[in-house]
Amino acid sequence: MDQDFLLQQGVLEELKRELGERSAQVGVAVRRGVVTLSGHVESSIERQFAEVAAQRVRGVRAVAQELDVITAVDKKRADDEIAVRAANVLEWHFGTSQTGIAITVRHGVVELSGDVDWAFQSREAEAELAKLGGVHCVVNRIRVNPQVHAAKVAAQINSVLGVVGAYPATPVVAEVIGSGRVRLQGRVRDLCVRAAAERAAWSVPGVSRVENCIRIDA
Repeated sequence: MDQDFLLQQGVLEELKRELGERSAQVGVAVRRGVVTLSGHVESSIERQFAEVAAQRVRGVRAVAQELDVITAVDKKRADDEIAVRAANVLEWHFGTSQTGIAITVRHGVVELSGDVDWAFQSREAEAELAKLGGVHCVVNRIRVNPQVHAAKVAAQINSVLGVVGAYPATPVVAEVIGSGRVRLQGRVRDLCVRAAAERAAWSVPGVSRVENCIRIDA
């Protein structure tokens, strides 16, 4: 087995013993017995401990120290800056009244939550924030939960019926009776018009169930 690979595994083990879970923040590369430490630690002492841990591994010829010291205060400041920039991006992209997205930032990981009316809002919010500098990843917990409005359903039905020239005997009334559930009432001239009204209701985003109570005008 390659000697550099064995040295790398040995250094990783020593770092884990020395730094615990924080060793995951340290990258280890080995070339011809020379170990390069990269990444970041939270203090100068940890930086020194990491170097000593690498030197303890038998066969290591030298250690190149490229670790950055990033304190908890620095991380918090960076998270605050990311949060402000993320909020500005969403406000510019969607408008203040167009989205109910909440933003949480921790150690460069952006978490999105809340409810939106359209799936594209969730996808675009994730894509736009992933472009921001300092963002390691975006966790998208946004729910697509469109709000159904009776007036919007009725307008869609009337629009469709007007296009096909199927004017109802009485206006079709749409009533929202639950989350995504719509009840249709009114009188039309035949079954084809009744079915067209139902299809129009289904085409409205957020509608999950249609109760067609439209009557045929004898």
